[in-house]
Amino acid sequence: MEHLDEKALREFHATNTLPDVVHPCLMCKRYVASFMYINARAECGSIPGDSLICNFYNLIGVGEYALEQCIMSGTTEYQGLPAPVVLHCRRYYRKEIQGNVTYYIQEGYLRPEEVTRQKEEQIF
Repeated sequence: MEHLDEKALREFHATNTLPDVVHPCLMCKRYVASFMYINARAECGSIPGDSLICNFYNLIGVGEYALEQCIMSGTTEYQGLPAPVVLHCRRYYRKEIQGNVTYYIQEGYLRPEEVTRQKEEQIF
């Protein structure tokens, strides 16, 4: 799937042509990061310390995402993720179509306060 920024989307609506350079969408980037992370853990446990498998990371605990739904390198082995990235989970997205534009709405990722509330409910 291709990601179009605001300018590219306006141009697409005006000319009905896509840009020459394809940019992957966030969901595709999350998928690739998750795939590479899981393979690194399964195949060899770690990768060289100067390698990165992702060019973006997520803030956790202060906004949209909870640590429990993220992946990152461990303290003893490095898998190419020095900071958290939300784990790609296809069922956490709902497909929407408006006109001729397809997009996805995130529905399954928990906010930090929701995880805290679930943990508290399990205790009692």
